[in-house]
Amino acid sequence: MLEPSVCEILVVEDSRTQRLVLVHLLRGAGFEVRACTNAEEALAAVAECSPNIVISDVMMPGIDGYELCRVLKGEHQDLPVILLTTLRESADILRGLECGADGFISKPLNPKALLGHIRHIRLNAELRRAASPEAGIEVYFGGKRHFLNSTRLQILNHLLSSYGDAVDRSAALTRANTELSALQDELSERNADLEAKNRELARLNDEKNQLFGMIAHDLRNPISIIYGFARLLGVSMPEESEERRMLERIEARTHFMGLLVDDLLQISAFESGKLSLRWEQVDIGELVEEVVDLHRVLARPRGIALALDRGPDLPALRADPGKLEQVLSNLLGNALKFSPPETMVKIAARRRPDGVAISVVDEGPGIPEADRARVFEPFAQRDSAETGVGLGLAIARRIVEGHGGTIKLLDHTASGAAFEVFLPDSSHLEASP
Repeated sequence: MLEPSVCEILVVEDSRTQRLVLVHLLRGAGFEVRACTNAEEALAAVAECSPNIVISDVMMPGIDGYELCRVLKGEHQDLPVILLTTLRESADILRGLECGADGFISKPLNPKALLGHIRHIRLNAELRRAASPEAGIEVYFGGKRHFLNSTRLQILNHLLSSYGDAVDRSAALTRANTELSALQDELSERNADLEAKNRELARLNDEKNQLFGMIAHDLRNPISIIYGFARLLGVSMPEESEERRMLERIEARTHFMGLLVDDLLQISAFESGKLSLRWEQVDIGELVEEVVDLHRVLARPRGIALALDRGPDLPALRADPGKLEQVLSNLLGNALKFSPPETMVKIAARRRPDGVAISVVDEGPGIPEADRARVFEPFAQRDSAETGVGLGLAIARRIVEGHGGTIKLLDHTASGAAFEVFLPDSSHLEASP
């Protein structure tokens, strides 16, 4: 709807947001403004209030800004018309000259450029009215003929507004390039700092692995001596004596400490990229069955049953049998450790098109949701009193990945934990250094 106000500048803009911005800007500069939403409203407003300047968007439904300008110039030759456009093509300028427009202001709107162009048009209004009429000129551009009705002053206004817009855009581009250059310099500095920190981190990680190896080697000898003397002294003690039981406890704990030292040596070697695999053809079904049979002896005193589901036609895979036995023994050992008496641990080995999947499912308390994401990380033990330093699953993961496979904790709705190891047909793999 037309605004019932004095009309010094008439704004024609179908976008409500752009219309409000223009009206606010012009009124803030002291102009009396009237706003329309389309060309039909604008023609009625011009007849009613005789504006000094018309500012019109080019892209509008129905009659566009070029046609509106053509009509206005046909009826009011001296009425200045400024077109708002994206000015993306040279042909836009020619279309503006053809319809007799007095200038372009590009979007997004530059308030300084718009107000400056209005001042320029007002200062030259008298010159335009005093100028003698000029004949039109025909030009050929972009493969088309164009007949320009614009006066020399209008063409000059066009060129000045286009040049001013180009200058503004060039300045904006220069500022953007300066800011981009500063950001690139900052990014380069941060990348250099990050690279330096990564190098330092790698150095510290190497030192950590070396320290693990040194500590483990230094601990192995005294642990072996304590273990040997405990066994030797225990043999000479009466079976039911308190001293014999104390020595057996020392023997058991030093054996456990020896296993932890071995784990530390392994994990430090893996962290240094030293996973050595002894490749050979392995009957996966027989390997799984042997590991399960060995653990039946440990499960029987607690009444835990081991149920093996060995699928048919399990293939022989190229693998390291000792390392795979270590992985399966870790999974079964954990399952027995956390299974209550008189429960069952289920082991399944199934053939897949590209390898073998082995799963171990227990009926223990399971793994808390908060710990599931960290279960394969070093030292992420489930129960420090039961599992020591928590390296078993981390070692298992590195061995399985060294075979090109995967090990994961399965989603398990029932009580207990469920792990799956997938071993691909790894005949294409070379022995690791």
